[in-house]
Amino acid sequence: LEELHGGQTAPAGRTVDPPTDRHTNVCFTSGTTGLAKGATFGVAQLRAITRIDLCSAAESWGCGAPMLASTHFAHVGRALKLPWYARTGSTLCGLDRWRAEDALELVARHRMPTVGGVAAQVALMLRCDRFDEFDLTCVERLVVGGAPSSPRLVEEARRRFGARYSIRYSSPESGGVGLAPADDAGDHEALHTVGRPRPGVEVRVVDEHGDPLPDGRTGELQLRSPAVTSGYWGDPEASAATVPPEGWLRTGDLAGVGRARGHEPHAGPRAHQLARHPRQPFGGARAVSRRLPVGGHRRPLGRGGGSRRERGLEAAGDPRVDRGAAAGRRRAA
Repeated sequence: LEELHGGQTAPAGRTVDPPTDRHTNVCFTSGTTGLAKGATFGVAQLRAITRIDLCSAAESWGCGAPMLASTHFAHVGRALKLPWYARTGSTLCGLDRWRAEDALELVARHRMPTVGGVAAQVALMLRCDRFDEFDLTCVERLVVGGAPSSPRLVEEARRRFGARYSIRYSSPESGGVGLAPADDAGDHEALHTVGRPRPGVEVRVVDEHGDPLPDGRTGELQLRSPAVTSGYWGDPEASAATVPPEGWLRTGDLAGVGRARGHEPHAGPRAHQLARHPRQPFGGARAVSRRLPVGGHRRPLGRGGGSRRERGLEAAGDPRVDRGAAAGRRRAA
């Protein structure tokens, strides 16, 4: 801890403004595409995350609302955003164990305007037998990331929640900020893409040599912003491979750019999930089932996790579900 803090302590009765380059957070990657690595962040990056997430409200205090803590507190969506949750006075409502019915009850009871989570959680909420019993008129937006959201899931969620559905693209290394559809996005952008770069985030698609590609070509998606990690804790080799000196984060994900409908780059959410539609056109771009070799070790995605999780993934249109096996387990039950 002393090494992380840089040896700085505050004199008794006083506070100090921490150096912006001091490490304050180590946020571990999930390890779904390789060995988990600790992405490091400092004061400057946490401030950048606040600016990107809150935009014009970044300097405001006490403007928050109740929020559902759909992921664990070590997740990038909690660990790196607690500063602005505290700044806005947001109330995080958590569950000992996430269940769709309990989550819906919390949303209705606390009148939450925004519901965040992953696609499988939204799918499970929609399948809850008591869904229509809850007053969810408070919900204005669903913010969903971490896995693909099928067009069918997006359309049903928008209809039944009566709210906008925002598919987000980010990663622990990006600080949990990246791309999102515009608030006034049309159906093509909202259903089939992850939108455009958020304010303060630069995006490019490059070839295997690192040269930018024109519209309609598939290549590696790279992000650059003040929120990007400084590197991996104790792993300089992987750090140099993932975040070169010029600051472009190598996501290892393949994406394309389509401007025919006026929107910016879009991508499949994280490498193996891009494989979901190896030949499906996304507005003039194509998602390709290939993982680029960026630091760490590749590991195939498993299908474990239990029948309830599989039902959620199946409803979300996730490719990891063996529908025949899942149906057989349901019949046997």
